[in-house]
Amino acid sequence: GSLPDLRNKWHLVIDRLTVLFLKFLEYFHKMQVFVWWLLELHIIKIVSSYIIWVTVKEVSLFNFVFLIAWALALPYAQFRPLASSICTVWTCVIIVCKMLYQLTSIDPSTFSSNCTLPGENETKVNLEELKTSVLYSGPVDPAEWVGLRKSYPLLVYLRNNLLMLAILAFEVTIYRHQEYYRCRNNLTTPVTKTIFHDITRAHLDDGLVNCVKYFINYFFYKFGLETCFLLSVNVIGQRMDFYAMIHAFWLIAVLYRRRRKAIAEIWPKYCCFLACIITFQYFLCIGIPPAPCKDYPWRSGNANFNSNIIKWLYFPDFIVRPNPVFLVYDFMLLLCASLQRQTFEDENKAAVRIMAGDNVEICMNLDAASFSQHNPVPDFIHCRSYLDMYKVIIFSYLFWFVLTIIFITGTTRISIFCMGYLVACFYFLLFGGDLLLKPIRSILRYWDWLIAYNVFVITMKNILSIGACGYIESLIKNSCWLIQAFSLACTVKGYRIPTNNLDCKLPSGEAGIIWDSICFAFLLLQRRVFMSYYFLHVVADIKASQILASRGAELFQATIVKAVKARIEEEKKSMDQLKRQMDRIKARQQKYKKGKERMLSMTQESSEGPEIRKVSEEDDEGEADKEKAKGKKKLWWRPWVDHASMVRSGNYYLFETDSEEEEEEEKKEEEEPRKKSAFQFVYQAWITDPKTALRQRRKEKKSFGKEEKRRRKGSGDGGTDADCEDSEEEPVKKKSDGPDNIIKRIFNILKFTWVLFLATLDSFTAWLNSISREHIDISTVLRIERCMLTREIKKGNVPTRESIHMYYQNHMMKLSKESGLDSIDKNPGQVSGLEASERMDSLDSAASRDSISSEPTQVTMLYSRQGTTETIEEVEGEHEEEGARSASREEEEEVEDYRDRK
Repeated sequence: GSLPDLRNKWHLVIDRLTVLFLKFLEYFHKMQVFVWWLLELHIIKIVSSYIIWVTVKEVSLFNFVFLIAWALALPYAQFRPLASSICTVWTCVIIVCKMLYQLTSIDPSTFSSNCTLPGENETKVNLEELKTSVLYSGPVDPAEWVGLRKSYPLLVYLRNNLLMLAILAFEVTIYRHQEYYRCRNNLTTPVTKTIFHDITRAHLDDGLVNCVKYFINYFFYKFGLETCFLLSVNVIGQRMDFYAMIHAFWLIAVLYRRRRKAIAEIWPKYCCFLACIITFQYFLCIGIPPAPCKDYPWRSGNANFNSNIIKWLYFPDFIVRPNPVFLVYDFMLLLCASLQRQTFEDENKAAVRIMAGDNVEICMNLDAASFSQHNPVPDFIHCRSYLDMYKVIIFSYLFWFVLTIIFITGTTRISIFCMGYLVACFYFLLFGGDLLLKPIRSILRYWDWLIAYNVFVITMKNILSIGACGYIESLIKNSCWLIQAFSLACTVKGYRIPTNNLDCKLPSGEAGIIWDSICFAFLLLQRRVFMSYYFLHVVADIKASQILASRGAELFQATIVKAVKARIEEEKKSMDQLKRQMDRIKARQQKYKKGKERMLSMTQESSEGPEIRKVSEEDDEGEADKEKAKGKKKLWWRPWVDHASMVRSGNYYLFETDSEEEEEEEKKEEEEPRKKSAFQFVYQAWITDPKTALRQRRKEKKSFGKEEKRRRKGSGDGGTDADCEDSEEEPVKKKSDGPDNIIKRIFNILKFTWVLFLATLDSFTAWLNSISREHIDISTVLRIERCMLTREIKKGNVPTRESIHMYYQNHMMKLSKESGLDSIDKNPGQVSGLEASERMDSLDSAASRDSISSEPTQVTMLYSRQGTTETIEEVEGEHEEEGARSASREEEEEVEDYRDRK
C-alpha cells in the first residue's frame, strides 16, 4: 500500500516541476521576444553611436567615409540600409589595408619626410610651440594621415574595426530575425515603436503607473522638440567657439517660429545643416596632409593669429589641432534632431495620433472661462489620486518654482546679464497672478520674451568667449572693467590662460552658461504647461480663488461674531435655566408649606376641639381670645420641635431637577469614542505586554472602522460585520498561542515600534488639528465655495459671489421649510429662531452684506467641521439631522415645563 502512495507522490512532484518548467519556458519566450523587439528599436542608435565614436577617436581619411555615411543616413531614414552596407564593406577594406601595412616589406622611413624649422621672419610662433607641431616633432609618415600605421600587437590595433564589423552583422541579424518571426506568426509590424503596446493616450490620466508607462512609450513624441533645444544649448556650452555661435544663431531662428507647426516646416533644413556642419568639421579635423611640409597660412609671419584664436575658430592646425570630441556633442544633437523629424512625420499619421495622441497646440486666443466646459482632459484640482497630486504640483506650482530658478540664475553671479533675470523675476512676482488669468496669447507673449532674453544671454556669452579665451591677455592689461562687467572667463579646457595676475582677477566661478541652461530648460517646460489643456483647470481655480480673495478674513470675523453670540446665548440659556430651577424650588417649597399647614390644622382640630368647646360654654369671650392666642403660639413653635420636620428641612429635595440628567444624556449621545494616544498605547504595553497592546490596538481600529461605516451607511449591517470579524479573530489567536522564539520577538518588537510610530503621528496630527481648528474650518469652507465657483466656470457661466449667495439662500429656505418655519415664504424679511437673530445681527455691517459672509454663518460653520472628502449633500443631510434633533429637544423641554406648572 505504501509503494503506490509513494509513486503517486513522485508523480505529483514531477507534474508540478513540469508545470513550473513550462511556465519558465513561457516567461523566457516572452522575455526573448521583448529583448529582440527592444534591440530592433534601438540598434540603429547603437550602431551609429559606436561608429561615430570610432571615427572621432581615430581621425583619418579612411574614417571620413563612416562619418559621411551616417551623417546623411540619420536625418534621411531611407539611406540607413545603404549606410550599413557601405560601412560593412568599407570596414573590411580598412581591416585588409591595416593588415597589409603591417608587412615587413613596407618600411615607413623610406617615404617619410623631415621638415625643417622656419626662420624668425617667416613665422611669429615661438620655438617651443613649433617643436610641438606635427611637422617638426619628427619624421612625417603620410600613411598616418590616411589612417595606417605600424602597430603591435595587431589584434589591439584592429579591435575597433572588428567590433564595428560585429555590430553591423548583429544589426542585420536583428532585422532578419524580426522579419522571419513576423512571417512565421502572421504578425504585422507595430504602427508605433513602443515598449508597452496596450498603453495609449487614454491611459495617460488613468493612474500613476499607466502614466509612467505612457511616457516610457511616448516621451520623445511629446517632449522631443524641447530635448533637441536642450541638446543645442549643451553643444553651445561644451564648445563655446565659432561653431557653437552658429548653433546659437540656428537656435534663435528655430525658436523665432514659436508655433510647433511652423517649426516642423523648417526642421528638415535644420537637420540638413547639422549633417553638413558635422561633416565639414570632421574635414577640418583631418586637415591637409603634413607630408609636403606646408604649414597653414594663419601661422605665417603676416597673420595675426595666436593659438587661442585658432582653437576658438576651430581652424585646422599642426600645433593646436581641433578637438574632435566636440563632434560627439554635434552627433548627439543630430541624432535627436533626426528622431524629431520622424516624430513630425508621425504626427500626420492617423494611427499614431490614435495611439499616442496629437501634439496640436492649444489655441493662443483661448480663454479659460469660455473653454472649460469643452476641456478634453479631466479635472485634477481636487486630488483623487497620486497622479492628480503630481499634476497639481506641476501645473499649479511650477510657475512659482520657475521664478525661483530665474532668481537664483540672476543672483549666483554678478554681471550685467544677471540684471535682466532679476527684473523679469520681480515683474512676474508682481504681476504673475494677474498674468495667469489673461488669454494664452498674452501669457506666451511675455514668456517668449523671457525665453528670448535667456537665449540672447547664452548667445552673447558665446560671442564674448572669443575675448575671454582668445584675447584674454590684452583684456587683462587694458580692459579689466569689461571682464568684471560681463564675467569674462574661459570655461573650456585647452586654452592658455594667464593665472597669476593680482591686478585683474578673472571671475572663473561666475562664468559659463550652466545656470542659463537650467533656466532655459525650466522656461521651456513652463511654456509647455501654458500650452496644455490641463492649465485651463488651473486658471479656472485661480479665478475662483480670486473671487474669494477677502472671503477668508470675512469668515474669520464671522466666526468671532458667532462665538461671541454663542457665548451670550449660552449665558442667557444658563440664566433661563437658573430661573426655571428657582421657580421649581419656590413651587415645591410652597407645596411643602401648604401640606404642612394642612397637617397642622388637622392635628390642631383633633387635639384641641373639646377644650375649645368647653371653654366656649363656661367662659366669656375674653378668655376665648386668650385661648386662641395660646393656640397660635403652639402653632408657631410646633414645627421646630418635630424631629421629622427637622430632618426634612436639611435634605436636598428643594434642588432636585431633571436638567442635569438631560444634559448628561445629551453628552452621552454626542460623545464619540476617541482613539488612544501614543502615551496611552505605551502605558498599556507597559502594564501588559506589547503583543496584547497590539491586539487591543487592532480591535480598536476595527471598532472605529465599523463606527465609521455605521455613520456613513447606517447601522443595519453592523451586527453581521462584527460577528464576521470576531469569527475571523479566533483562529488568529489560536495560531499565536505557541511559544515565542527570538525571531518572533524581534518581529513583535519591530511591529510594536512601527505601530507606536503611527500612533505618535496620529497624536501629533490630532494635536495640530486641534490648535488650528479655526483655520481648518475656514479653509474647508473656502474650498467648498471655490468648488462651487469652479463648477460655474465649467458650465460656461461667469462666476460671482451671487452664486454662492443664492446657494446659501436656497439652503436656508429648505431648512426652514423642513423644520416647519413657513414664515419665510410669506414674509422673507422675518425669520424666527436663533438663525434669524444671527443673520440679522451679522448683516449690520456693509462689508458683511456685500460678502454674504454672515447670512449663512450657521451653514458655513457646519461645513467647516466636515472632512475633506465629504460632499455638500452629506453636509446638508447632517445639518438637517441636527436641526430636527434640536427641535425635538426644545419640544421636550416645553412639555416638562408644562408638566411642572401642572
